Amino acid sequence: MRLRTTALIAGLLGVIVLIIGLVANTQRPDTAVTVPATVDTAAVVVPADMLAFGGDGRYAVDGTGTVHAFSVLPSDLEAWSADKSITYVTGMPTWEELTTTLQEPAPSPSPSASGSASASAEPTSSPSPSASADAGPAYESLLTGSSDLWRDSWTGTDRVSVRASAVDPGLALVFVSDDGSPLTSVDLKMSRAVNDAWIAPLIVWGAILTAIGLVALAMLIIDVRPVQARAEEWIAHRQRIGTGDEGPKPGSRRARRMEGAAVPEAELTQEPDAVTDDATPAPEASAPAPDAAGQTTSEPAAPEPYWSTPTPTTPDDSDFLPPAQDDGEEDR
Repeated sequence: MRLRTTALIAGLLGVIVLIIGLVANTQRPDTAVTVPATVDTAAVVVPADMLAFGGDGRYAVDGTGTVHAFSVLPSDLEAWSADKSITYVTGMPTWEELTTTLQEPAPSPSPSASGSASASAEPTSSPSPSASADAGPAYESLLTGSSDLWRDSWTGTDRVSVRASAVDPGLALVFVSDDGSPLTSVDLKMSRAVNDAWIAPLIVWGAILTAIGLVALAMLIIDVRPVQARAEEWIAHRQRIGTGDEGPKPGSRRARRMEGAAVPEAELTQEPDAVTDDATPAPEASAPAPDAAGQTTSEPAAPEPYWSTPTPTTPDDSDFLPPAQDDGEEDR
């Protein structure tokens, strides 16, 4: 019973451990993550320190049409980006979002309008409505006259991805749309270390302890005592055969005693004491003396009472002392 109770307690603990392991497994963070950021400029720059942070990860941007990626020296990048709107990737404080910084070009001074309007006597003609529709916003390519700045280049349609380790150390990575249209997003895809080595042992040991508890519960519900009794009897029989004892013979006293039968009681009768040859025969009683009428009486002599005082004996009568001598013999 004590072993069965221990197994039931172990099964209950196994259920708790198994539940904890399964919940932890469902909440386990992914090892591969993609950290995004939204942009709205035609160029995105990933500095050299962020490339070193990315390691074996990949930086990618999304846009419309052809998208280029170039590696460039920081000094050349500074000269090229002085008059352009560029988004810089500056960090990754969490696993959910990249931080970015927008660089705006310095405003250039506009020329002042001069002159006075001269009066004209001729009437001006009224403007005629234009039949042409707007062709949409026009973008200026940022790649004009910069082909000698780039080191390595990558090209993609609507998206381009570059491994951070593919860029030489100390260089920056620039993403630029071919037609000058703004890019939409930038993301970093990388792997991270997750401390989840304890989840699998929880699930395994929880399942084992739960199975032990279920077996103990089944044994508690199903009475297996007759099976245990037969098993113990078979084991005892095999042990007797192994030691050469095949058990008592049928019908013997040992067999009846083992079966619980009552053993008959033997009746013992008192036998007279045996007379030995060394025993001294009792003295014959003397014949009764005739009375005055000449008839004999059958009355026996009265026995001596047990409280009668025995006749004292002197030391001289003892068999263990030497005989006494007379005074006359001593004088002689």
